[in-house]
Amino acid sequence: MTRPAPSATVAADRQLGDLLARMARETDSRVPTERRARRTLQEMAPGYERQPVLVLHRPVMGDGWCPLCERYNCDPSKCPPSGVAPTSTGTARSAQQEVMAWTA
Repeated sequence: MTRPAPSATVAADRQLGDLLARMARETDSRVPTERRARRTLQEMAPGYERQPVLVLHRPVMGDGWCPLCERYNCDPSKCPPSGVAPTSTGTARSAQQEVMAWTA
């Protein structure tokens, strides 16, 4: 059995998607407005504002351990210190050792 060409599969998928979307619109238009189910968050809770899923900001390294210079209370504006390259391996182990030394 041979597989259809990728472009034929993509075209068939698009046609199927268009057909299903058209059928859903036609079926939805037959339902009276007062009997339609609420489908979106704005329809279910008008005026409600969700918390953003992703917030992009530079992390503050106040009291935590810095993975670049491997120190606590790192100043982000001066990190990494000049002449010091970030470590490529063993950072998790050295972090654990730092925590154990800190708590001991």
